[in-house]
Amino acid sequence: MNLVFFHVNLISFHVNLVSFHVNPVSFHVNLVSFHVNLAFFHVNLVSFHVNLVSFHVNLVSFHVNLLSFHVNLVSFQVNLFYFLGVFAVLLINFGSSQQSDFSGIQMKKEARKARDDTSQLGDEKGTYRVRFSLGYFLPHFLALVVAGLGLLILTGNSLGWKMYVSAVVFLFLLSPFIFLLWRTLPTIFDELKVFDNGFTYKSRRGLQSSLWSQVKDHNDILDLGNRLKITSIEKSNGEKISFAYKMRGLDLLFHTLSDFEYEQIPDEEKATAEDLAAEPRTLGPLKATYYVKRRVGDYIPLAAVLFVAVFGVGTFLVSRDILALFVCSLPPVIALVMLAWTLYSSRLDELKIFENGFTYQTRKELVSCLWNEIEDYSLERRSNVISGIKKENGPWVSFASEMQGLEDLRPYLRTLVKWTGPED
Repeated sequence: MNLVFFHVNLISFHVNLVSFHVNPVSFHVNLVSFHVNLAFFHVNLVSFHVNLVSFHVNLVSFHVNLLSFHVNLVSFQVNLFYFLGVFAVLLINFGSSQQSDFSGIQMKKEARKARDDTSQLGDEKGTYRVRFSLGYFLPHFLALVVAGLGLLILTGNSLGWKMYVSAVVFLFLLSPFIFLLWRTLPTIFDELKVFDNGFTYKSRRGLQSSLWSQVKDHNDILDLGNRLKITSIEKSNGEKISFAYKMRGLDLLFHTLSDFEYEQIPDEEKATAEDLAAEPRTLGPLKATYYVKRRVGDYIPLAAVLFVAVFGVGTFLVSRDILALFVCSLPPVIALVMLAWTLYSSRLDELKIFENGFTYQTRKELVSCLWNEIEDYSLERRSNVISGIKKENGPWVSFASEMQGLEDLRPYLRTLVKWTGPED
């Protein structure tokens, strides 16, 4: 039994001896593995530092490119303002040159002819020039404010495609100011002289004159203070004379021309006191009834405003700029709502023509007017269509677009001029 234990212990001794010899080998293997891993660590550490250096190099390159972009952006804006300034000057010069239809020799001939005509003009009633007041510069100020809003939009969007969209919006908002400069700057030194038998007008176009008998047609406006003023005149020879914005004396010009035209009416055709007393006081029998009739083409303006409104809202949604909301989105949306409401609310308007007058029924009220109560009328812009009638001592009657039967009113249209003297 003891011999068995001895052999077991001997075997255990040899196993431990083998294990003792194996452990140094394992230790050396693990040591080699450690040094290999340590070498990989140092390689990765070097790679990390190389990548870190590359990152900083790329970061410096990015900042250099960003600085270059801002320099190019400033250069673009400077060139844009320079271009707009040159464009404005060219527009003004072009407008001035367009106002001159004559060469130098022809202008001298026209001026000499105008001076010769002044001998037939009679006594001078007054000399007038452009009135410079707050009202004169108010449109320029408002247009400049709109252009300033466009500039704020441009400077607030200086990255990528937003910059180009903002530039287009800025040019659009700047155009009214350029147009006003083009229309007003060349005319600030114009001079109007009114005579008994005609007038002279001196502008950059030269000296132009006209007798009342030479006037073929004239365009008029009803200005503040209920004053009718002439804005342009066409002579019988085709020559056109356009007066400057806020030119004084245009009411006197209209009044004097109206007196001349009245004197040309034969006495037997002028109304007498008996004629005025015999004028009817009731509407008389009904002759016709008309309503609004619209076609597809009449909604084209509404579609155009809708397109502008969609573009304006889209500009705000893309830019998310509060200025774009008030400048590009709200104005066309408000215009769209007003135009749509006007078309909708006037669809049931009714015009009745009587023997001695007419009535006009709107959504709010019924207005009746005798033919002899018509004090003034208005036409649609650049059209011969009647847009409204002013009742004497009463309201303006504004007709719906595409109202039928307006031609029945034309024989009774007139403008009563209540002259209170020339404006100061």
